[in-house]
Amino acid sequence: MSALTRFCPATTARRAAAARVPRLVTVEVVVNVVYQASPQNVSAAQIKSQIAVLNRDFAAKNPDREKVPAPWQGLVTDSRLRFKLAKVVRKKTKRSSFSTDDGVKRASGGGVAPFEPKTHLNLWVCALADGVLGYAQFPGGPTATDGVVIDFRAFGTKGTAQAPFDLG
Repeated sequence: MSALTRFCPATTARRAAAARVPRLVTVEVVVNVVYQASPQNVSAAQIKSQIAVLNRDFAAKNPDREKVPAPWQGLVTDSRLRFKLAKVVRKKTKRSSFSTDDGVKRASGGGVAPFEPKTHLNLWVCALADGVLGYAQFPGGPTATDGVVIDFRAFGTKGTAQAPFDLG
């Protein structure tokens, strides 16, 4: 058998494998709602709206994707990530708002510790101070603070979400 004969089947197999659509990866999401006043205690419908937006955007089905600048338009694609709400944790707090010091991610800071951060994406919804809409930890940081914090007025598309930050 020549080298060319041995090479061709391997090349064909590699091309077929590369052409396969990658499997969907489901990200289990825990939404930690930390509130002092009832408007901050976002509804189940508001939480569902945020999960729906994540799924739409990560599937490249967002209605504003034509606004992607020309140099990057060819890179827009379905990420094959899907988000599934696993759990909602609600905690009433004495704090009127939180800063970016991760207090919302600790019971001792008036918040809630993350739920199984090695296997779940934790989102915290709360009142954030000083006009901050949200913040996230850089990848590779400590698991005790892993996740995303979002102001209750910028979370989801309904309920307490306020324009222009009501797009999820």
